[in-house]
Amino acid sequence: CSLAAFAVSEMEKGVALYNKHDYANALNYFVLTLRKDPNNYNALYYEALTFHQLKEFALAKDAYASIVRRFPNTQAAQRSATALP
Repeated sequence: CSLAAFAVSEMEKGVALYNKHDYANALNYFVLTLRKDPNNYNALYYEALTFHQLKEFALAKDAYASIVRRFPNTQAAQRSATALP
């Protein structure tokens, strides 16, 4: 239970930083979240968005493609598909 709470709080911190355009620090929280919960497709989606904002386009593309492949029936996958060429 505490592990899930930790993952949620890390994710929330990342989203807050992302919304403040502090992408480098936000990325750290998404990475922490994914280490604790590799199936957190929302964290993976935010990681992709953050890579995009940091102009790390190859990493963003890989993350978007991973979401579409691993979590095809999610809203994150639908949004990711629109970001792919």
